Amino acid sequence: MTFNELGRLCRSIDGAYQRDDYRQTFPFIDNIRPVADPELLEKLERHIIDAFRAGQLDAFGLAPPEMIDWVRIDGFRFYYERRTRLQRPCNPFLYLPSLVAWMRHEDILEGLDAQFLKTHYAKAVDGDGHDVHEWPLWRCLFGEVIVDGTTYILDEGDFYQVDNDYLATVNNYLDALPESSIELPAADPDLKEPDYNALIIRTLGDRALLLDTRTVRLQSRTTPVEICDVLTDSRVLIHVKRGLGSRHLSHLFAQGFVSAELLWGDEDFRMLAHRKVLEHNDTERFLFFGDDDFMSRDFEVTFAIITNWGQRTVAQALPFFSKINLRKTTEELTKRGYRVSLSRVPTVA
Repeated sequence: MTFNELGRLCRSIDGAYQRDDYRQTFPFIDNIRPVADPELLEKLERHIIDAFRAGQLDAFGLAPPEMIDWVRIDGFRFYYERRTRLQRPCNPFLYLPSLVAWMRHEDILEGLDAQFLKTHYAKAVDGDGHDVHEWPLWRCLFGEVIVDGTTYILDEGDFYQVDNDYLATVNNYLDALPESSIELPAADPDLKEPDYNALIIRTLGDRALLLDTRTVRLQSRTTPVEICDVLTDSRVLIHVKRGLGSRHLSHLFAQGFVSAELLWGDEDFRMLAHRKVLEHNDTERFLFFGDDDFMSRDFEVTFAIITNWGQRTVAQALPFFSKINLRKTTEELTKRGYRVSLSRVPTVA
């Protein structure tokens, strides 16, 4: 670009900055602001460290900050746990109370600071004890803090200021979402997603059909589409995900939306889905995708999330950006006539 062209570029950038049409697709952006002020960042970090020392961490959790292959991962190991091929990881999830309990036992909490969390790691480990991923604890930590009456979100190592009224609206919306009409079994802490899907089939018997990894390919799409993980004869499409990582939950909600959107609006996809069901079950019980008069209102999309829920609600447990994603997905599916529900699958030792 020549110097004479810079003026036109600057005017174009300024024009884009002044536009507000982003609100049509991303209306929440005006309610969220990244925190960049060094003094405020230091204050927020101190607030979190104080919460660690006081044991007041109900508003926080740990989760992998990136997509991982749960089939490959056998568990998680904190920085203080020995690496050995003979010892299975003792953490099926990144469980914050386990980390804090060890810190308290080792008298680490008194001298704890944010730098410690940024330089000590959590690791994802395979069945042979090999490290597959590692992340600073600070990147794995997510939650909400209120300082001077203002709510701030910590997500993947960054802070965001959030409008309190907007946050309350999102939380109320999610806590009002109905529970799934299908009662799903609890999961062992180290149960992998494919094994849990198989457990659903054993629990529901001939009322359910396993469709996990049995994908449908459309010429119009470069990647195959999974109808759902488990389909029930009451027309519930169950999508399952383990853990509370933002990226994994984004994948879960996207999977549910894409499948439901195609069933709703693409006759070719419905026919291919019908054939896929026929490949694995030829009874009349599950043959409802081939209907010419497909009605989305007859179907329920259930998002099943496996984690140690304790007494937490959905709004209390999910990372902030996952809450926004879930609300948006639910609204879009509801517009198309679907019923949307959640299943909080607990883990039991």
